[in-house]
Amino acid sequence: MVDFIDDHEKNYGIELICRVLPIAPSTYHREKYLANSPEKRSLRSQHDDFYISEIRRIWQDSKCSYGVRKVWQQMKTDGTYLARCTVEYFLIKSPSEYPPRCLNVRLKSRVRLDWRNMRIY
Repeated sequence: MVDFIDDHEKNYGIELICRVLPIAPSTYHREKYLANSPEKRSLRSQHDDFYISEIRRIWQDSKCSYGVRKVWQQMKTDGTYLARCTVEYFLIKSPSEYPPRCLNVRLKSRVRLDWRNMRIY
């Protein structure tokens, strides 16, 4: 939504767009502020960014062949201890980067993944 507001800000203004969309102007301004200064974001968000970069590095170092289990084991070998389900969550969170074959794991909960539409049911 923030990208949409940025695209149409010059034509309509932030306030008018926020009246139509289900977003408050203060939420828009906060998102822009946090995007410009990542050190002000929550500690969890900062940790997530670190873990995502580590997972991406390991996956690319393996020539895009590792799945969740091998990425998780490599992270343990490197000294970054993270739960396997968390590694799986980060891989599912960005499905455009990782092909479905690398996410071929058993999920704890009864979640059915539809890769054609990239939806989680």
